[in-house]
Amino acid sequence: MGSKLFEQPRQKLHRAEEHIREVERAVPAYFAGDWCSRKLTENSEGSYELSVVMHGQPAGLEVVLGDAVHNLRASLDLLAVEVVALNGGASKDVYFPFADKAENLGAVIKKRNWGRADPQDIEIVRELRPYRGGNHLLRSLHDLDIQDKHVSLIVNDAWLSSGGVRVKQDEDGKPVGFDEQRLELELDPTTSPSAAFVFPDNSAFPGEEVTDVLHRLANLVAGIVDKFEARHRMPMS
Repeated sequence: MGSKLFEQPRQKLHRAEEHIREVERAVPAYFAGDWCSRKLTENSEGSYELSVVMHGQPAGLEVVLGDAVHNLRASLDLLAVEVVALNGGASKDVYFPFADKAENLGAVIKKRNWGRADPQDIEIVRELRPYRGGNHLLRSLHDLDIQDKHVSLIVNDAWLSSGGVRVKQDEDGKPVGFDEQRLELELDPTTSPSAAFVFPDNSAFPGEEVTDVLHRLANLVAGIVDKFEARHRMPMS
């Protein structure tokens, strides 16, 4: 372990925060470029169809996002190792416990060797409710880390607006098709489509913007580390 209390968990947390800042830089840069194409077409029945197609996503976004989640999750495991060691317990195979439901938390605490920690530390974990139906944000961090190993964490078209459409006008400013009672439409060049990278519907945060969720997760982990540090901080001599 490091020389400072909970140094390694905080290093993982800081690394995750660096990844989050990288995501925050990449996303605006992507949307500042030629990130989509729009097409307005009229079918044989006189109805209009508007399509908006996104062009990929920021390079490496998926990897950086996964790294941020993994480092946050790893911070909790390193915290668990140090908390157990502070109690004089063996830190081998110690992990932060996550359960599928409240009644299984005790068994998971034992399985993940968190039972080697001081009873007060075990009680803190119980108060954190790291299970489904308990602390949703905390449990979801674990679920996202697992999901990243198997499927994509985000989709690039989950939230998308098309921009404006307006009535086409002739050179005199008259609506085209007005006399025929069949107005023609065109894309409004004064408006732009907008989009955001969000978590997919099958995730713990369906439709929620990725950087917002990442900040909430980072704040949660920081608060947990702070809680254990406050309990274990020795008074200054």
